[in-house]
Amino acid sequence: MTAKQAEQLREATAMEGMGQIPSYRDVGLTPKFAKTVLERQAISDQIDELEEKKKGLSDQIFEDLAGTGLKAVQVDDFRPTVVDQDRRSISAEKLLELGVPATTIEAATVVSHSSYLRVYDTAKGRTRGQEKRSGVKSIEKGGNSNAQSRRKSVFRSNSKASGVGAGHRDY
Repeated sequence: MTAKQAEQLREATAMEGMGQIPSYRDVGLTPKFAKTVLERQAISDQIDELEEKKKGLSDQIFEDLAGTGLKAVQVDDFRPTVVDQDRRSISAEKLLELGVPATTIEAATVVSHSSYLRVYDTAKGRTRGQEKRSGVKSIEKGGNSNAQSRRKSVFRSNSKASGVGAGHRDY
C-alpha cells in the first residue's frame, strides 16, 4: 500500500467514524469492484422477482393441499407437504421474573457468531440480500484487525436464535 493509499484509507476511516459512508473510489477500490457490486444487485433483483413468484405459487399449493385435509401428496418426483411446527425458546426476561439470577442466565446463554455481506440499496431504502459466509474470520476476534475494522459496516454479528415459527411454510 502506498503512502497516498494509506492516507486515503485513514481519511475514509475517519469519515466512517463520523457516520459518513465513503465512496469506493475514496478507498482505492477499482471500477471493477463497482461493476461487481452492480452485477450482484442485478442478480439480486432477478432473485427477488422469482422469490415473489415462488411465494405466490407456494401459497396456492399450500391452500389447495390444506383444503384436502391431507398432509402430503406425490406429484411426479416432488412431495408437497403441509408442515405444522411449534418452536420453543427460553425467555431471559421470564427467567429473571421467576428469580433466576442474571449471572446464571448469562452463563447458560449460547452465543453464535456469523459474518456476512449486507448490501443496502440506498435508492430503494432497503437491504437487498444477506449472504452468510462460512470461514470468514470474525472482525470482532482479530485477524487483519486494521483492515477488517475499517470494513465493519459491511459485516455484522448475528446472534439470533434459529428456528421456525408455528404455521411456518417453506417457500
